[in-house]
Amino acid sequence: TDPFTSAGFAAAIEQVKDEVSQGHELTRLFINPVQTQFIVRRGDGIEAYSVRADTEELTQADATITISGNAKIGDFAFALDALDPAAVDRMLSAAHKQSGAADFEPNVLSLERAIPCGSRELRWTINAEGGGRNLTYRAAADGTGVENIGA
Repeated sequence: TDPFTSAGFAAAIEQVKDEVSQGHELTRLFINPVQTQFIVRRGDGIEAYSVRADTEELTQADATITISGNAKIGDFAFALDALDPAAVDRMLSAAHKQSGAADFEPNVLSLERAIPCGSRELRWTINAEGGGRNLTYRAAADGTGVENIGA
């Protein structure tokens, strides 16, 4: 399953939902060509759940997080149920169009909250390559509002 499609992302979400009980929150999400990784909040700690792109195998591992300053892990948390699989196709289509590169290729997608001040908006970061350049875009959690933030 191609992890850079809404269908691939939806399949990974379902696998993690089957493993993690309702109401759990994420602190971060990564999609790369090898796996989709969900960083899940468990009480005061976190666990990493990864779904491999080639075998669709689900693995779980304990993880650690270091937060400096006055922030708490809850400041970064967002609901697993809030994920919109359609966001992947929506934002990659817009980023590809904005890049103007026929060879547009996403490398890493990450979803996380901004530092716990200001809007704390949940945002995607899209890292890609195309036209001989490294490309970086930002998008809203639903995949809309794609903007080029640097190359």
